[in-house]
Amino acid sequence: MPDAAPAPDLSLVITTYKETSVLEGSLPRIAAALRALGRPVELVFVDDGSGDGTAEWVEAQARGLADLAPRVLRHPTNRGRGAALRTGFEAARGRYCGYLDLDLEVDVTYVAPTLALLDAGADVVVGVRTYVKTRPGFDVRTFLSVGYRHLSRTVLRHRLRDTETGFKFFRRDRLLPLLPHIEEGGWFFDTEVMMVSALARRRIAELPVDFHRRHDKVSTVKVVRDVRRYLGALARFTTRRRRVTAAVRARA
Repeated sequence: MPDAAPAPDLSLVITTYKETSVLEGSLPRIAAALRALGRPVELVFVDDGSGDGTAEWVEAQARGLADLAPRVLRHPTNRGRGAALRTGFEAARGRYCGYLDLDLEVDVTYVAPTLALLDAGADVVVGVRTYVKTRPGFDVRTFLSVGYRHLSRTVLRHRLRDTETGFKFFRRDRLLPLLPHIEEGGWFFDTEVMMVSALARRRIAELPVDFHRRHDKVSTVKVVRDVRRYLGALARFTTRRRRVTAAVRARA
């Protein structure tokens, strides 16, 4: 039976994996910012097999967010960030859809100018990070992130300034045809969705955003493991690039 509820303007996909402590601080801020937009919005939560009570906690919180039309989807096992985002995008009903990192290192207030860019005709809006120093000393994750920008541009031959930002929004009708061409289910999804969008000649707007590294949380990123996975994913996408380009342009 078709859903009688009108489609929202925006579907915000929130993926979770053992992140109750982060959600406790960020979810009220996210909800407040979305309500301030003055548009119909839905929250699509995807719990990626947390198995620690995170999904149940989210379901309890969702009961107080009825005005944001929350839904909670679950993966029975952990499948990765990209797989969780794909689940959310495929379930979304909004004209626009997108995601942001739960720790709000890129603040949720950037959603408003993002929607303005989509309204103006962009197919994709991606945050381009300026790193704001939050404590003295060397930050290895910032160093690796900046290094990856240069490596990605060199290996994949693109001009995008920041493919890895956990802050991306899309016209849903322009994103869904691209999802079958995105193979990586893990963190490389961030790069792959931008590369496939660029190869499909989507209109990409880059929004400057401040990035405030949080040092008070336990990251799910494991540097050595994830660097190796990224390098492998870069190599695999390089071998697929010509085939992906032909496929997405044939459907453009």
